[in-house]
Amino acid sequence: MKTLPVVLASLCLAFGTTLAAPKPTPCASSPLLDGSFTVGGQEVFFNGRFTYDALGKQLRIRNMGMVNDKPSAKDLLMIYNEGVLYDIDHSKWSCKKYRMNSDFVPMGVPKGALHINQVVVGSSSMSGMGVLVNNWQGLTLGTNGTINYYQAVTSEFGCLPISTLVYNPSSDWTSISYYNIMLGIFNPMDFIPPSFCKQAQLESDETNFLDAMKSVAREIVSEA
Repeated sequence: MKTLPVVLASLCLAFGTTLAAPKPTPCASSPLLDGSFTVGGQEVFFNGRFTYDALGKQLRIRNMGMVNDKPSAKDLLMIYNEGVLYDIDHSKWSCKKYRMNSDFVPMGVPKGALHINQVVVGSSSMSGMGVLVNNWQGLTLGTNGTINYYQAVTSEFGCLPISTLVYNPSSDWTSISYYNIMLGIFNPMDFIPPSFCKQAQLESDETNFLDAMKSVAREIVSEA
């Protein structure tokens, strides 16, 4: 009978610890990442690799594949500190330079996001069969003063991006999925424009991340 109070005390302690578990809060991903992604939406479907530098506010994305049995390569370099985007065409040794009309948005969960729940993607029955993630939602200010609604899924450990769903009144839904993410940057030279970009003059049009993705998607479709 002496063991009963001990058991009850242990259960109460465990229950109290569960109740006191901290609720997930908005977080930032590692500042240096390298991985793959897929963007999908009403006007865009694009997959490739990305190199992300939050310290220098830089992002490079590449798509390489085959279209009609011909090699197709798209390469975009965004340098937010300079407010420019380079659309690089290695096959023609040419480069277009655009002024960006959006600010750098760090990967992770922005302040003010509402935590929806915490779930396991996959299975928690055995170790290694699932990933513990957090679901978030919120509002952000887009270009031209529009209000964007978003839902984001991040890993509980490391705050790595899993997926992001953004709704913009002018472009409907856009989804971004991330995978094969590695911490760090394999090649710091990724953020240096090729030598043939030095002579590029600013185009009259402005652009941003999503608009650039749509432009690349249209180019891929036109080559098909």
